Amino acid sequence: MNLLVVNDSGIIGGGAEVRIKLLIEELLRKRYFEKIHLLEHDSANSPNSDGLTIHKCNTKNSGKITKHIITRNHIDIVQVHNLVAISVRPIMAAKKLNKPIIFSAHDYWGFCGRRNKLFKDKKPCKGPNLLKCSCCIGLISYINSLRNKHHLNKCDIGIAPSEFVIKQYEKNSILNNKWMKILPWIDVSELEQKGNVREKQTILFVGSLARYKGIDLLINTVNIVTKTLPEIKLKIVGSNQNKNDSDKKRIDDLIKIFDLTKKVIFLGPKTHKETMHEYKKANIFVASPLWPEPSALSVQEALCAGCKVFVNNNGGIKEFVKSEQVFNTAEELAERIVKAIHHKERINIKDVLNNIQIFNPERAVKDFINIYSKWKK
Repeated sequence: MNLLVVNDSGIIGGGAEVRIKLLIEELLRKRYFEKIHLLEHDSANSPNSDGLTIHKCNTKNSGKITKHIITRNHIDIVQVHNLVAISVRPIMAAKKLNKPIIFSAHDYWGFCGRRNKLFKDKKPCKGPNLLKCSCCIGLISYINSLRNKHHLNKCDIGIAPSEFVIKQYEKNSILNNKWMKILPWIDVSELEQKGNVREKQTILFVGSLARYKGIDLLINTVNIVTKTLPEIKLKIVGSNQNKNDSDKKRIDDLIKIFDLTKKVIFLGPKTHKETMHEYKKANIFVASPLWPEPSALSVQEALCAGCKVFVNNNGGIKEFVKSEQVFNTAEELAERIVKAIHHKERINIKDVLNNIQIFNPERAVKDFINIYSKWKK
């Protein structure tokens, strides 16, 4: 059997690309497919590797190239991910050739022009509808979103990382009753637990400083926590930390207002290995996105690294933690952080090892193989 994977950013980028790369690597390791092909946008820059053939396309020719790849390479199954930069033409081409199509949802591009269900990137949206979407993303983008929905419904099955994501797509009449939840997976190669020394009063945040990531709420939380725990520190790993970046300026202003200059430490972007090292040092990890994040790679990484994880009551990320680890406000989060540090809550190694098994790529590949087997010749 041969597989065609379609993702506009290939296998280099954010959380979706990391997961796609891990999935392809594990499938190749198991030799389930004779050959795997990857179709990406011209601007993507995925590296070549044994067993994986890279193809390029753009918005206009993605359908034609998909047809060419399928017919010339005897593709048996097509798996589509994010198609924003290359359009839904690959779905149209695969369907004309009567190939089974699997859609993996990593965000909400299938029905939301901004992909994040935030109205003008500022507040939660209860849409979509003609007036609201035209005001938010423009009429043409709204029409394109309707086109996306129409063609996504031609896929044979939808894959989502959480029940929340499934409900959002079905609420928008996409692949109703055709969804399967496959829990997210991460790179577990840097998760050795021996010899870790925890910094007892350190909170870790991994992500960009963009407002929708919720870093403003977390800084407000640190300001509250310092009243009880004056030694508390917040470490931030991620992009756009250059002093001239508009998001960095916004956060710097907030830090000055709260007089937290010595409490907030900017670590900048890190490699995967370096980031895992920070997880294993931190006592507490917080994910506080304003948008309904489907799963968040960082949440699974923090859980597997043994952090005490707190997430806000939003999107699919709350499905990966216990109810007492979910917060609604900065005040509530501050209270839970203080309680966790005062009680000196220890890491439950059994929970950590269980999480490593749950979010292991090997487990995810078994789930996918169960789907692929429906079309095995």
